[in-house]
Amino acid sequence: MGIQYAILFGLIAMVGSGLSGVIAREPVRALGSDRALFWRGVVMVTLHIPLLFLFSSKAITWQGIALALGVGMIGYLPIYFFFRAISHGRVGVVSPISNSSAVITAMLAVFILGEPFGAYRIYGLFLVLSGVILLSVNFSDWKNSALLRHESGIPFAVAACLGWGVVMFLFRYPIGLIGPVPTSFIVETVILSFAALRLRSKRESFALTKDFHIPIALVGVFGVIGVVAYDFGLTTSAVAIVAILNMTNPVVSAAYEHFAFGEKLSLRQYAGMALAIVGAVAVSVF
Repeated sequence: MGIQYAILFGLIAMVGSGLSGVIAREPVRALGSDRALFWRGVVMVTLHIPLLFLFSSKAITWQGIALALGVGMIGYLPIYFFFRAISHGRVGVVSPISNSSAVITAMLAVFILGEPFGAYRIYGLFLVLSGVILLSVNFSDWKNSALLRHESGIPFAVAACLGWGVVMFLFRYPIGLIGPVPTSFIVETVILSFAALRLRSKRESFALTKDFHIPIALVGVFGVIGVVAYDFGLTTSAVAIVAILNMTNPVVSAAYEHFAFGEKLSLRQYAGMALAIVGAVAVSVF
């Protein structure tokens, strides 16, 4: 599949990931990172089952399963750190930092896979990165070093960024052997299992209160849309484009925060959103 499909899947992943992350804010803060991650996993794994029958075209190999299990074990850490980040800080702040991981993924695709990445795409990547920085960083916080405190959520977001940058590239290898949906099913099952083990080891409750049934369901639904679209995007010849388009999902998160939670966006954040969108267009078109 070519660039057109990469753009399509990247845009779908952007919307799914952005909405899943921002809707997760309240459940994570109320339930805790592990319990919210567990119930997110329950929804996502359940929704993957019918998709397995619809999209499993490749033969399942033990090598592919082993690689997917490995990616899942590594992949638990960045999603855990992201949930810790949004349990402390604003989604519109920590989400852009976490999703800057696409820079790492894109560079790995260019240098390891040899994907073409001309001057216009480099410029577009620069605009996207500049946009997410403007969206995420309140520069006045440097005065009191608030950015380095765990209460801001930013240290956890940085950890999620570094982990996701590598993990989202590694997805390509099991996908090449067993396909996108089986890979994401195995990875999400591993993440669910780790969350369950953590809850069990800490002797915390698994209970999900009625107030969060719908939010957790939405987190899972949009999460499936985001991860499956991203995985299909990795089957194209333009992994870097998919990663960068998915990176702009903080625009969706920030917009949702504004309209759903009434959080005001500053001129700086509007400028960041504009730069990210223009950069995404440049990466896609040229």
